[in-house]
Order: sequence, then structure tokens, then C-alpha cells
Amino acid sequence: MKEQERYAIKLEATRLYYLEDIPQKEIAERLNISRPTLTKFLKEAKQEGIVKIEVCDIQKLNEFMEIENELKQKLGLREVKIVDAVSDNSEEIMNGIAQYATQYIQQFIKSNMRIGVGWGKTLEVIAKNMVSAKNIRNVTFMPILGGPGKADHCSMFANILCEHIASNYSGSMVDYVYAPLFAGNAAMKEAYVNLPNIKSTLEKFDELDMAITAIDGDLEHSMTLKVENASGETRRQLAESNVVGSMCARFYDIEGNERITEMTERIVAISLEQIRKTPLVIATGGGSHKVGSIIGGARTHIFNILVTDIYTAEKILNFLNKEN
Repeated sequence: MKEQERYAIKLEATRLYYLEDIPQKEIAERLNISRPTLTKFLKEAKQEGIVKIEVCDIQKLNEFMEIENELKQKLGLREVKIVDAVSDNSEEIMNGIAQYATQYIQQFIKSNMRIGVGWGKTLEVIAKNMVSAKNIRNVTFMPILGGPGKADHCSMFANILCEHIASNYSGSMVDYVYAPLFAGNAAMKEAYVNLPNIKSTLEKFDELDMAITAIDGDLEHSMTLKVENASGETRRQLAESNVVGSMCARFYDIEGNERITEMTERIVAISLEQIRKTPLVIATGGGSHKVGSIIGGARTHIFNILVTDIYTAEKILNFLNKEN
């Protein structure tokens, strides 16, 4: 076979195979060549540049993985998972994170674990979307902070969320925290935490295998302050302390330092020391108002896995790059 004829057959074979999706058997019959010869021609077509195959990552998975790895290194986390979002809209971001995190979190839950649960709108969606796992049994779920002072916030607080999640695991139970998130004053807080039934539950924070939490936003958007109906004086104290966010009602600055106010003395919640000792802490959070809160939280070492969205991830990286 002359070289020009060989090239013409090779070109036609690649056109039929790659552009028209015709089976190799039919192509070989059309061109009156054997299957082994066709296979050889297709291989040569790649080597000679007649055919160039491009892999198009239409879901930007590779791009997301690169950003995940960069964030993981810069924030010092065990893992970062980035969720795509239709737009940079807080509600859509929250729903996207919750949808992904529901399945992601469930892969870590094993029989006989003790799991702490935080609170918030994202966790409310996660808890409601979890599905039954027949092979996992006897999991103990426990709130890692007290309950709301207002009935209109009950659905997203930890006691209720624990009930939703525990219902998916046979033989599982909830260790309830029968105390408010914020006591009226420091003396009342001490009275609550020293009640035998509450004290014995709070001591189990040291035994957690895992915790599921949500990152609260900046002072303007803080759900913690909204639920507490924080005074102007409290907000002023937090602002003067350069607070960027909170998790489990523990406030911190961008460098990861806990900031103490009068609210701190009234909180019934897991301490930063206890949550740092928890082997696996998965935190969810997204939106522009949580950029500083995520960075500060990572530097506080109160979570080691982050689930966020692509818009927030890029803003975090921009912030970190500007710092350097």
C-alpha cells in the first residue's frame, strides 16, 4: 500500500470512528481492511497527530481539586471539599453545601460512635436529608451546645437535629442537653452546668469520635447574635475585639484567638479545647459573610474538614494571597 493511500485510509478511518461513532467492525468492512489493520491505523493516527483527544472537565472537577488542595495546605486542614454553586447567592450556596455534605458526612458515621452535633440552617437541611443506613447501629448523637431561647429557632437547634439524624440509625440514641445556649447570667450558667444530669452529659464532650458543625458568619450576619438578641454593648465589645465569626457560639478573630465577652460567661456549649480534641470535625459554611469566619476558625483549629462552595473558596484564597 502506497504511503498516500495509507494516509487516506487512515484519515477516513479516524473520521468514521471518532466523529461518526461507527463501530470498528463496520469501518473495516467499508474500507476493505482487517480489524487488526484498523486498530493499527487508529493508533498511528494518534501518534502522528491526525487525531488529538481532549478531555473536557465540564464540571470543573480538576479545577476544584486544585483549589481544594491549595486551601487544605494554606488553612492547615485535613480535607477541603468544594461544591459548585449556580450563583453567589447565600440561599443557593447553603442548599448546595447541604446537599453535598449530607452524603459526605454519612460516609464517616460508623456503628457505636459518639457524634456531636452543632446547629444552624445548613445543619437543619442536612439533618432532614439524611437517609437510613441499615448496617450502622447504636450511634449516640449529642448536642454540643444548649438550646434556643425562642421557639421560632427550635427547628435548627442541636437537640432537634440529633433526633432527625438518629432516626436513620437503628438502635441509636440522643444524649440531650437540657440547658439554654445562653443563661441569664454567669451564676445561672454555673447552676445549669452543675446540675447532675447536665454535668454528666457535658463531660461526654471529651469522648466524641466526631462532630458535625456549621460556621457562623460575621457580626452583621451572625445567627448566634440574632438568636441571643445581643445588646448593642455586646456587639460593640465583639467589634472592638476584631471578631470575624464563631462556631458553637465561641467567637474568635482572624488569627484564631478566642475572644471573651460577657456572653462567653453565659454560654452552655462545648469548649474550644474539647472540640480540638475531637478526632474528626466536619464544618460547613459558605458565602461572603463567612470568609473571615472560615479562616479564623481554621486557625483556631476547631475543625479539620471544611465543606464550602466555589465562590467562597476563591474569596478565601484571594484574602490569604493578599495577606502574603
